Amino acid sequence: MLSIIQAHYVILNSMLSLIQWLLFKKIQLTNKSNIKRVLMFRNGSFGDTLCALPAINSIKKNFPNAKIDIMTNSGGKSLVSIENIVDTLLVHEFIHYSEIDKKILIEKIKNNYYDLFIELPQDQSTFISQIRNMIVVKFMFKINYAFGWEVGSTKVFRKQQEKSFTFTNERQRLLDILKKNGLTSSKQEFHLNITENDTEVVTDLIKKNNLSDRSKNIAFVIGAKRPSNRWPIKYFREVAVYFSKKGFKIIIIGGKEDQEFSSRLLEVANTYDLTGKLTPMQSAVMLKNCRQTLSNDTGPMHLSYAVGTPVVAIFSARDYPNKWFPPEGNIVLRDNDIGCSVCFTESCADNQCMKSITPKNVIRSLEDILQTQ
Repeated sequence: MLSIIQAHYVILNSMLSLIQWLLFKKIQLTNKSNIKRVLMFRNGSFGDTLCALPAINSIKKNFPNAKIDIMTNSGGKSLVSIENIVDTLLVHEFIHYSEIDKKILIEKIKNNYYDLFIELPQDQSTFISQIRNMIVVKFMFKINYAFGWEVGSTKVFRKQQEKSFTFTNERQRLLDILKKNGLTSSKQEFHLNITENDTEVVTDLIKKNNLSDRSKNIAFVIGAKRPSNRWPIKYFREVAVYFSKKGFKIIIIGGKEDQEFSSRLLEVANTYDLTGKLTPMQSAVMLKNCRQTLSNDTGPMHLSYAVGTPVVAIFSARDYPNKWFPPEGNIVLRDNDIGCSVCFTESCADNQCMKSITPKNVIRSLEDILQTQ
């Protein structure tokens, strides 16, 4: 079965490589100074953007003198859009294509005279959608040099894939795409769009709430975009009580939508609810001021390790293992023996895979990180 799974990825991606070869010229990267304008395509959520940061940084390192634009539909102008996350030194312009008339968009792209197009495909971008993107780039945008198309995962034989196939994490997968197409692949670096104002806002909060002792701060990320990714709030409360009694301060990070859950932790001593009070980049500053983070599988989990704060990440079994796991040096808790795993559901009736991860196991993992610091 493993050979069949491997073969189906080889076939799909070999076909994409062949079509890419037929449609586009292979750029000569020996003289990168000839590349003046690059258009990158990247969609996705907050977490998707954070996982793409190392690749975006690597592209800038390969073409330091080029103007690099990103075409995206990632959150529009919202606080979690790619525009508000990526360091402004890396990108010249963000093009939110869903907000522009198609004819105007095509003319804008053509008139920018891009030397190179790079797609950073989402994990589950389909084979057909990527062929469509190639056709658009070649015949509508009129860009002659382009690469990046790859099927990251499919739902074919998903149970067999879970048990037999080892997926590369998303950060490295995107870097590998660049390497396969001739670019020098840098290490995983995360350059965030943190402003002086972000730092000042968080510094004031730290002083106001007496949170300056980083060694005593533990961040809790209790929310998640999908209900199926949420660890029970009563479990979070049990962990909060344990560490509060040991003199730690619990700092709850999240959006306004998480306040319904955070209110159930406020009776725990030394708990500070910052849900809805910080932008994503201000949350990054606050996470950097924490000794470690306990988080569901959600955007701020990626944000924590991006700023160097170790994380204990609680994963549901809805998706394939490893694809969204944090880097080595962090701890992942996932139930690998549940019968309904890789369901890909957005919401679950009982969230059994999350309930099976006990507060006792989480406390042990957090203690393990504390002992290594």
